[in-house]
Amino acid sequence: MTEPDSHQGLHFAQDDGEWQFWSYRDLAELTRTAAARLTELGATRGSVVAVVSRTSPGLVASFFGAFAIGAVPCSVPHPFAFLQADRYEDHVGQLLAVAKPDIVLCDADSAQQVAALCTRRGLPVPELIVTEPAAAPVTLSLPGTGDLAMIQFTSGSSGYSKAVKITTRNLESNLGAIREWIGVQEGITRGISWLPSHHDMGMVGVLLNVVVASCETWLMQPEQFIRDPTWYLETISRHRINFTVMPNFGMEYTVRRASRDRTADLDLSCLDGIILGAERLDPELMKRFSSRFEANGLLSTALLPAYGGAEATLAVTGLPRGTSWSSSSANGSTDKVVTCGEALKDVTVRVMTHSGKLATDGEIGEIVVMGPAISPGYVAGSSESTTSIFDNQLFTGDAGFMRDGKLFVIGRYGDGFKVNGTMLFAETIEADLAQNGIPQRSSAVLLGNSESGRPYAVVVLVKPRPGWRDIAVRVASRRLPANVAIEIYEASQSKMLLTSSGKPRRKEMFRNFLAMREAAAA
Repeated sequence: MTEPDSHQGLHFAQDDGEWQFWSYRDLAELTRTAAARLTELGATRGSVVAVVSRTSPGLVASFFGAFAIGAVPCSVPHPFAFLQADRYEDHVGQLLAVAKPDIVLCDADSAQQVAALCTRRGLPVPELIVTEPAAAPVTLSLPGTGDLAMIQFTSGSSGYSKAVKITTRNLESNLGAIREWIGVQEGITRGISWLPSHHDMGMVGVLLNVVVASCETWLMQPEQFIRDPTWYLETISRHRINFTVMPNFGMEYTVRRASRDRTADLDLSCLDGIILGAERLDPELMKRFSSRFEANGLLSTALLPAYGGAEATLAVTGLPRGTSWSSSSANGSTDKVVTCGEALKDVTVRVMTHSGKLATDGEIGEIVVMGPAISPGYVAGSSESTTSIFDNQLFTGDAGFMRDGKLFVIGRYGDGFKVNGTMLFAETIEADLAQNGIPQRSSAVLLGNSESGRPYAVVVLVKPRPGWRDIAVRVASRRLPANVAIEIYEASQSKMLLTSSGKPRRKEMFRNFLAMREAAAA
């Protein structure tokens, strides 16, 4: 905020296909306005400020304006991310009840719905985010190294999202490790993203990183990418963008929906890094993605698989730049899993067996993470899950294995079960479904025990096409032991419950399915 760049800045996508540019100097002025407004509203050091906004200049100013006065911002999902209003109120109402914000800010698009939610939940009346800079004196009071800097929410794959405390030290450590890993050069590196800011990859991985490093960056809304993934690719080619971030779904969708005519002459050789995370990566999809855009100059070494989580601030491991990705199988398995790379700077990653011993190479166990970016803990009242923090160690609840110093992630222990002494993971069966022609996001595998205690597997198919049911039966029958009951359930999109990062909320869906069966039998 003291010496902002007047030439570099952020470009915000508009629905007419144009980009609105805000220089860092202009954003700094808007941030001062936001900080002054927060002070007027009574914010002081440590005040929690919830921000409900699409990716916009106002969001950036609100977040950094809170930082500037020592307040604690948290980005809350926008109503647009939810198909049903009641589901939004249930989910976001719980987040706000845990975060206990002193001030709630929202954009104009969400004002009516957020105001109604806050009224019903007894929360502060929301105020609109600032959208225009105004001369307003403000006293800066930046948080100290050990102070709480922000609250971020987990994706909520095993229940409600948990509110994670992130200190200034956590942020400084992880942002520095990410910039060193992907080779960010201040004022030189260019980025693009369509991820929402309420997700840790969108907020920490992109927004905070690029602003701190004064990188020129193009920001899209998720639905703009969904409507036209080719526009995203055209922007990369036209502006010689160096890095981007996306989940597995983004690759699959780009391969499936990008226009071949419009991409024929694009030059993607400028991309040094496509950071891939948030979910298990499909090696066959990565091959298809590389093959699809090889003629456009995309190098296979640009694909950088990574692993992380909100409790680790964000990034834990990443494939070193200039390295070709690889896949491997755990001991005793033939299922190929893509490597998520090596531990980043100042991060230690171990895989521990259920007996508490360090796993050998190729042996499956729980991923445990240590380092200065590990959160000090959760905000009181956060829901329970298979992830926990104890003595500066993050017990992730994720299953994986190490091989030659690289991490391979299989899935969530909470989304699997053990049958006949063998651990089965929902993600492994979903990967098999995808490789057999059922696109990701169109299926979910739910594993658990029925009312009688029998192992039970439900394969949910969203708006299935001809042949999908046969594929699901064939894959599930091959993957699951004979004593597991299998049911194929065809559902509408509204029945597919997703986390804030777009992953299936398998446990909740399984409980809903059992409740539905019980009601039908009554």
